[in-house]
Amino acid sequence: MGLFIGNLVPDFTAQTTVGPIRFHEWIADQWVVLVCHSSDAAREAYELTTMLNEFNRRNVKVIGWLNPSSSAMVAAGYPVIIPGNVHIPTLFGVTEDSSLLPKTDLAPTKVVFVIGPDKKLRLTLLYPRQTVKQSDLEVLRVIDSLQMTERHRVDAWPADEDVILTTPSSSVVVLSGIDTATPRELPPELGRLFGKV
Repeated sequence: MGLFIGNLVPDFTAQTTVGPIRFHEWIADQWVVLVCHSSDAAREAYELTTMLNEFNRRNVKVIGWLNPSSSAMVAAGYPVIIPGNVHIPTLFGVTEDSSLLPKTDLAPTKVVFVIGPDKKLRLTLLYPRQTVKQSDLEVLRVIDSLQMTERHRVDAWPADEDVILTTPSSSVVVLSGIDTATPRELPPELGRLFGKV
């Protein structure tokens, strides 16, 4: 059975390209992007490497898992779990067999997990072959969204609007446990993240 948003992610030990890790210890108190590629993904691994400064700026660690037949491990500038050590797609409930990619156009070739500092799953993205290119920009946008809404404890979308508004009179869904007696203005960053009009 797969993981759901809010579930604690599995802890595991693995050999990586930077040495052995115990996953929960390795996470420490940071956000994590765990990227699983099912096919030879040297270009994808390289493109993600070019964005590491953006991930670091957001206090996000990146780690990869590649299908055992992939040669992209050498291209990655981030830790990669050594193939055969642990099968992440199976462990995280994405696939039940030993191959992440059945050879069809609709099967996922890339899976991205975003994990919070609390070791809970915050997001899962499954990409088919046609949409894998430049998908890491979307991952950055989602991380910005998750971190911002966690800091300010608001839902990103007003109950009756298509976009978030940043005026004090905005209709905003407030997460449970938040004091709503004192109105407060939303930070301008939320408008940039969610398409302020």
